[in-house]
Amino acid sequence: MNVKQWLSDVKQKARKIKFPKPRKTNVEVKPRKISQRAANRLLLGFVVGIVALSALTIVSNAIRSLRTKPTIQQVQEKNPRVYSNQVSLFMADFLNLYFSENSAENQAALKKFYAAGLDVKSDETTNADSRLTNATLVEVTDSLATYRVEYAVKVGEDWQDNVGLLSIPYGVKAGRFYVSDLPYFANEASYVAKGVKSGLRLKENQDDKKEFEKPKQYVEAFFKAYTSGDKTQMAPFSKKVQPVQGYLLKSLDYVYFIQDDKDETRLVAVVQVTMADAFELAHQENFVVTLKADKENDSYRVQNLEHGIAEKYRKQIK
Repeated sequence: MNVKQWLSDVKQKARKIKFPKPRKTNVEVKPRKISQRAANRLLLGFVVGIVALSALTIVSNAIRSLRTKPTIQQVQEKNPRVYSNQVSLFMADFLNLYFSENSAENQAALKKFYAAGLDVKSDETTNADSRLTNATLVEVTDSLATYRVEYAVKVGEDWQDNVGLLSIPYGVKAGRFYVSDLPYFANEASYVAKGVKSGLRLKENQDDKKEFEKPKQYVEAFFKAYTSGDKTQMAPFSKKVQPVQGYLLKSLDYVYFIQDDKDETRLVAVVQVTMADAFELAHQENFVVTLKADKENDSYRVQNLEHGIAEKYRKQIK
């Protein structure tokens, strides 16, 4: 049998072989049940993941912005009050040496306050002893401090008092002060304002009104207790007002009563009194006393005591 005949027989036999057809089977897919606890855990994990991712994004952006943001240096402004106090302390030391005993030691110490190279050509400043008795700061600027100085100069065996307005030029270096030029005296101007009206003119006393006789007697008795310094005497009038010590009532010079429009039991007394200290030195003071009628005892009680006369009462007594 040749090869061709053999291959032909094999092909014919192969055609006669029948293979079984595959069977179709229906597979039922059943969904897997998940418990409520597991579902909650999955949801919580998802939320935590989202929050963590958001936080990471925010932190990353913040770090990136910090790296690129320019540095801003804030310069602190000097405190005017602190600066003025520092100048005053420096000037106090300077003035106590400027007016001092005539000695080489004091003169050497004084030169340390001056700027280097500030020459004093005359020796006339070192021919007398002096001493500072008082110094009042009048004005301080960024380069000049002005004082009203009271000082005494030794003339022979006696001390002669004098007063002057002394201006001291100064400078600042590294937070420290120095006298930048020679101090100089100037005329002292008056600080009293002129042509100003106080707006306070007291009306005449209401002596002709009998309705105010009783409250006036009460006010006078109150001020006697007020100047007694004794809380026991003050108690019948007011538990709120504290008595003043060291002064006595000399006279009740003026009383003007204002009836409260909204409260008929409330009466305001504008008062001026003369007081004297233990050495009989007299002075005058203005007060506003608010009275509250005590109908049960047919008297009054002091609700409030104010020093001076407020603007709202000034308008009513013009």
